[in-house]
Amino acid sequence: MAEPAEGSCLLSSCGANNSTVGSNPTLSAIILKEFMMDKRYIFLMIVVVSMTGFISCTKKEPPTPPPPPKEETSMMRGMTGHADIQMPASEEMKVIVPDDVKTKWKGVILTVVDNETTTTKDYTLQLGGKLAVPGSQIEGQAEEFLPDLKIDGNIYTTATSELLNPAIHVMVTEAGKEIFKGWLFQKFPSVHPLKHQRVGITLKEPLTHL
Repeated sequence: MAEPAEGSCLLSSCGANNSTVGSNPTLSAIILKEFMMDKRYIFLMIVVVSMTGFISCTKKEPPTPPPPPKEETSMMRGMTGHADIQMPASEEMKVIVPDDVKTKWKGVILTVVDNETTTTKDYTLQLGGKLAVPGSQIEGQAEEFLPDLKIDGNIYTTATSELLNPAIHVMVTEAGKEIFKGWLFQKFPSVHPLKHQRVGITLKEPLTHL
């Protein structure tokens, strides 16, 4: 049997051994698919890394802590102290009114609400003056006035000469018997008010002239 000529090959072996990408469509498709998948994978990785960096850069800063509370005003200090302590007995309470306050403030306007007659009336009183509720035995007396009440222990005085926490010390009697003695606050009428079934008394306004 004659040997195959040099450089020639059997058809079967040539077809198996000399297959190339161009001559094998199936093999070309597989390689192209893998190549495209690699490109998608690389693109996906780029997107993930980019998004991670973007999220890190745009991460919200932690909230700024609130500023420290401002120093309390004399009014706040006075109200806190007044609301937290019991009114000292008359013989223990000391009221100190500076001379400039005595000179400036001459009186007050007190508003009286009569729950029985459902009427409201303003009374202008000089400091030390009295009022009488019509049709009753109730009387009220305006005593010391402090424009910016400050409490230090059992001492009641004013922190400033400004109307920051104006208060009038009053005494209320019924049939000659004391039923209330304390401070009425213009800006805080509900703090230590007169508790009486018939009348209510509040500080409406301090006066420099009568």
